[in-house]
Amino acid sequence: MDRKRKIDNGTDADAEAAPTFLPLRRQCPPLIQLCTHIITTNLSLFAAHLHLLPLELGQTLYQHIKKRCRSCKPLELEILCKAFWNPRSLRLRDIAGLNHKGLTSLCFAKDLVRLDLSGCSWLQSLDFLPELVGLRCLNLRNCSRLHGNSLKSLHKAPHLECLELENVPSIFNGGSSLIIAGMKELRALNISATNASDDFLEALMYGSKLGRWIEEQDTVCSSSGVHGLTRFWNGRGINVLPAADRSMVAQAKNTLQEWPSSRLQYLRMEQTKITEASISHILALKIILLLDVRSTAVRMKSLLPVQAIYGLVSSPNNVKLLARSNLILAATLRGACGCSAMEQNIAQCKKADKDNLEWVERWEQVGFIELLKASSN
Repeated sequence: MDRKRKIDNGTDADAEAAPTFLPLRRQCPPLIQLCTHIITTNLSLFAAHLHLLPLELGQTLYQHIKKRCRSCKPLELEILCKAFWNPRSLRLRDIAGLNHKGLTSLCFAKDLVRLDLSGCSWLQSLDFLPELVGLRCLNLRNCSRLHGNSLKSLHKAPHLECLELENVPSIFNGGSSLIIAGMKELRALNISATNASDDFLEALMYGSKLGRWIEEQDTVCSSSGVHGLTRFWNGRGINVLPAADRSMVAQAKNTLQEWPSSRLQYLRMEQTKITEASISHILALKIILLLDVRSTAVRMKSLLPVQAIYGLVSSPNNVKLLARSNLILAATLRGACGCSAMEQNIAQCKKADKDNLEWVERWEQVGFIELLKASSN
């Protein structure tokens, strides 16, 4: 009986405690919410291991900090950046609160490929470029305060393929053409609404013209069985060049190492000072995918050889805008940069893969811009 009474008493005690215990259990926060709170409260303690988390959880941490504080501290943003944000493209046009000081944080974007700074009228220097060794596209349209000496930093971005300098009038003072001519990987260049002239284009194409001259001189007569000798046409047949002429070609080849042939395929020169004298320089290019000479002194008649040699079609609204395809024309008229326009001819990623990356790219864009703005203060 005593044992039964003890059991009953125990049962009664549990029954009495149950009503007070169950409401507490219902109020217990989910485990993910609890972990998120602990991590975000002590973010620096977990910084070394955050990269192990899935990106979805990383976004949850970011949103929790924003909800708690409305804005993240610069240190918190740097930690999140190192762990989760590795943008390949950044669009910084017309971002309020951003200044040159904030661009120092671009050092965290080690894999950045495209950088759009168009419309950043406060930009006066490109000293951030050495940190972006993988940069391939740089859009500087309407950066009106950018001065010519800043172009020297372009050599710190050796893989740059696309350069947009539209409406940067002061950029062509001094030896800016020589600097751009030394960019070995450059494939797309927009110098519309600038002070570019025939002299600029001549310097830009000098390597291409020199390379073509060497190819013409360095022909080998297969019937002679002699290889590697420079030859020329003397009116009677192919003969070996005299020693003096061979020396001149050898010297030209050495010059070509320092002044490489241009790889340009996309060239926009709308509203510039070029004339028809530039056509001979343009014809030195091996491939042309787009040529824009609208609102210049170049006449359509002089463009006919260019159109025929490179297989270009003209824009219905302006015959001085020539391209290899209508897709490139349409992309250019929409305001796309040179590399984006040329990519219209390249197969795009599968839609499923593209959609899967869209939310990540948007999050990286928003988060990294917040980091740049915080660094600007």
